[in-house]
Amino acid sequence: MTREIRDDLVYLIMPSEILLTAVYTQLLAQKIKALGLSRQGLIDWLDQKIFHELDAPVYLHRGEKFIIYPGIYEDAFFGSMDYRWGTDIKFFSDRMPQRAPNKRLELRYQLFDLAFKVNGNPIKLNK
Repeated sequence: MTREIRDDLVYLIMPSEILLTAVYTQLLAQKIKALGLSRQGLIDWLDQKIFHELDAPVYLHRGEKFIIYPGIYEDAFFGSMDYRWGTDIKFFSDRMPQRAPNKRLELRYQLFDLAFKVNGNPIKLNK
């Protein structure tokens, strides 16, 4: 079954300068915690949004097309298929991280930024 791609919508992933901040990490942690999912449930949710519900092209803020490919989760989670990070990040839902996340986490943050946009409740820095 092929999903229909809309031509009246484009998803734009936030720039790394925003994604890879302590503030964004806390907001992401709050959104993930609010889902109330297990580690595997979180990955299943992410998979549903990215591979089944995504209905428009995706671009990085620089205008480059964001390519979704088989194996993207393995790259985003560095081959660690236990997805422990899904539990670990929830710690920051109530406590601001003391430092920004490592640049290595960029792809992971991009996927979650996209997934919450596809879900209809994007992470917003201003309330």
